Amino acid sequence: MNSYTPKLNQYYIRICDDVCTLKVHWLRTTMADTENLLTTRTKHHFYELHYILDGNITLKVSEQDIFLEKNQFILITPEHYHEITAYSPNTKKLVFGFDAELTDKLLNQKLKEASCTIHEETNYLRKLAELLISLPEEQSLDLSRNLSNIISIQLRCLTEAFLFTLLPLLISEDTTTDIPEGVTKNSYKQDLVEKMITYIRSCTATGSGFVTVDDITELLHISKRHLNRICMETTGKTSRKILDEERLRYIRDLLSTTGYTLHDIAFLTGFASEQSLVRFFHQREGYTPTQYRKNILK
Repeated sequence: MNSYTPKLNQYYIRICDDVCTLKVHWLRTTMADTENLLTTRTKHHFYELHYILDGNITLKVSEQDIFLEKNQFILITPEHYHEITAYSPNTKKLVFGFDAELTDKLLNQKLKEASCTIHEETNYLRKLAELLISLPEEQSLDLSRNLSNIISIQLRCLTEAFLFTLLPLLISEDTTTDIPEGVTKNSYKQDLVEKMITYIRSCTATGSGFVTVDDITELLHISKRHLNRICMETTGKTSRKILDEERLRYIRDLLSTTGYTLHDIAFLTGFASEQSLVRFFHQREGYTPTQYRKNILK
């Protein structure tokens, strides 16, 4: 990342689904060459994440001094006193304050108990920062009023995807060994399907192209057969069926919220041609994308 927008104000994002309820209090970049990064000792009722894009900072969390440098981040859990006591002149960082309630009670409790440990950046966190930095300054006000629908979708999906990549870093592999076997298996299966759907949505929202089953099995480190069995047991649908439903959902979103041409939508949703998009949509909806768009506009 070579350029930075000087000021990005608060973004208000709410995500409420079967996986979690997420409220973002702020999501912004701060830079030492435009403002003083030192803070007073404080604590919050929500989570606060500091991600260093360049330079370094020294954080005092409770009574512990923590040195954080480029490409590293730390999650400060609620009710921990903290302050920034020092930083380098070239420091640029992303600050992410959010509330999160997970439907899985065990994971929710483990998230609240997560210690203030230094972590290396994740792919979704970097994409989130890059998207914020790329926005023009005049769009850095209220998300719902000033940002285009496609950027709103990108921010929501990347934020949700980052939360799911954050959990494995905070929760050790053996945290489920003390709960009943049936609960552990069900939670594990549900979590895999939720990660699969979040990954699909984040890739489409960022224009990375529509993912394949191979992409998902590589991300989750399981075989195609295992993934398909888990999807069937959890949702009653094959992994391919879930992929197709998510593709269809995204096509509907683009048709109803943007002015993109069918050629552009075909590219964003992973089709080799506009004709393939039209055929896919017509087989499942009973009418063409153009007819769907006209009905929505009416």
